[in-house]
This record gives sequence, C-alpha cells and structure tokens, in this order.
Amino acid sequence: LIAAPFAAQFAAYSLGCVFLLQVPEQRGGTGEERVLPLRHIMLGLRATRRDPLLLGLLVLSALVECAWTTTNYYTQLYMHVLGYSLSVVGVLVALALATSVAFTALTPRLMRRLPGRWLVPGCFAALVIGLLLLSAPQPAMSLLGYLLLFPASVAVLTPALSTYINARCPEAQRATVLSFQTGMFSMAMIVLFPLFGLGVVTLPFALVYRLMALGLSGSAIVVGWLLWPHQPSVTA
Repeated sequence: LIAAPFAAQFAAYSLGCVFLLQVPEQRGGTGEERVLPLRHIMLGLRATRRDPLLLGLLVLSALVECAWTTTNYYTQLYMHVLGYSLSVVGVLVALALATSVAFTALTPRLMRRLPGRWLVPGCFAALVIGLLLLSAPQPAMSLLGYLLLFPASVAVLTPALSTYINARCPEAQRATVLSFQTGMFSMAMIVLFPLFGLGVVTLPFALVYRLMALGLSGSAIVVGWLLWPHQPSVTA
C-alpha cells in the first residue's frame, strides 16, 4: 500500500482547504493604495532588525524546521539499519506522529503555564537530547529519542514559536516577516540536506546525529547569548 499514505495526506489537505474557504476574507485599507513590494520588504527587514527577540525567534524556528525535516527523512533508514523490518518502521513512524498530535494538543496549556523564556529553551534542549538519544547504540534509547523527545519537542516548538513570532510581528509587514522564516529555512536546507545525506552514506548514523545535535546546540547558544540582554522582556 505504497500509495495509501500519500492518498490519505492528499485527502486530509483537500478537506482542510474546504474549511479554509469558509474563512471570511479581510483586506486592509481602501484598495486604492499603490503597493511597493521593495519598500514593503525593506520595512519588514527594518522591523525585524529593530526587534532582536523577533529575529532570534525566526532563527530558532528555522533551526527546528531544519532539524525535523532533515532527520525525518533519514531516521526511517536508520531504524531499518538497526534491524527493524519495513513494516515495523511504518508502525514506529505512526507512533511518532501520535506523539506529535498529543503534544500539539497539549501546547496551549503549556504556553499558559510556562513563559516563553522557559518553554522555548526547555523544548529546544529536549530536541537536542532526543537527537543524542537517537545516536545511542542501544535500540531502546534510540526509540525513546525518536518516539518521545524528538517529536514532542518539535510538536511544542512549532506552534509556540509561531505564536510568539506572530505576536511580535508588525501587522502591516506580518506576511513579509514570516517569509523571512521560510527563507532562512530554505537557504539552510540547501546546505544541510545534501550534507546530511552525504554524511549518512560515509559516516555512522550515530556520528551524524551527534554532529547535528552539536550544530543545533552551538547555534542556540549563539542566539541565546545575543538575546540575553533582552531576555527579561520575553513574557509571552
């Protein structure tokens, strides 16, 4: 049933589009203003540069997406290398998705109880620990990282960072600022994805996961150091 997951995903996306069509459209202004795309982009860049916290959140969001997308492609192969059959690997992927669903549903409660200055670093640390567990030689430890820590941290960070970023975006340049996030992710993937793929065919999987954990930790430390003077104002 190779085509079944893709058919199910297509059906789910199509159903989602039906509901999105019911959202009332809202347009700002009178519609008579002349749109200047370059000036709009410059205003978005200026707004991002003036808010270090917004810039840091955009970078962290791009890092999380890069880690999830890159690792998700190759972990199934890694599980097969550990000795699991393709059918069992499919079940493991389904269990990891169930973890993502559960923690995504739990995220609003976590955001109400924990301030962003604790929630984001804590979940980012769980993400790095999950990668390190994936690199463990024991299959049970690898499964703990793959089925719990890694998907749970991504499931919480994705909506939480999106909420914090939207809260700090200037209304007029919101779409432009959000495009910076996807732009950083795309540029990073151009480099990371082939490097990760080259790594898994020339180096042990465990070493590649450790290198990714090291890269994420280093990037997060740099971002945290740059944002430390502004840390008290992170109350979202």
